[in-house]
Amino acid sequence: MTIRLLVALLIACTGVPALTQPQPAAAATTVIVVRHAERASPDGDSPLSGPGRERAQALAQLLRDTPLRAIITSQYVRTKDTAQPIARQKQIAPDALPADNLDAVVDRIKSFGGGTVLVVHHSNTVPEIVAKLGGQTEPMRETEYDRLLVVTVTPAGSNVLTLRYGAPPAQK
Repeated sequence: MTIRLLVALLIACTGVPALTQPQPAAAATTVIVVRHAERASPDGDSPLSGPGRERAQALAQLLRDTPLRAIITSQYVRTKDTAQPIARQKQIAPDALPADNLDAVVDRIKSFGGGTVLVVHHSNTVPEIVAKLGGQTEPMRETEYDRLLVVTVTPAGSNVLTLRYGAPPAQK
């Protein structure tokens, strides 16, 4: 019996894959999570204010070279308006999911199986989305609009990088 045949029989009997191509690692998912930009009014489903529109443009400028697989917003105008400049630039139609169904947001992110996804949400939901992705961040103040969280999700766990973008928000 040749050595080659003996090794092949040994492999077959043990079920251990040997001398095969390495299996590809599970794809990492990068999720960029931001709160919507400044809104014109605290009442109802308000559109963005002038500074909010400027911040939405700053987000598009910041992410211009980032290959996005998807953009997810809530159903509210302010989140859609924040995502609109980068969505137009990337020619991506955002998925608007209910703000109170964060499991649907996370399921949608996971459905891509890797790549980079932008999520535009709210001060009370951004930390919870990050937590559902396995990361941690501090609660957001009502006046905080410039925090950008980069959550990298891998089979080994999640990492969170906190950045700031656009002009510092006006203090009230």
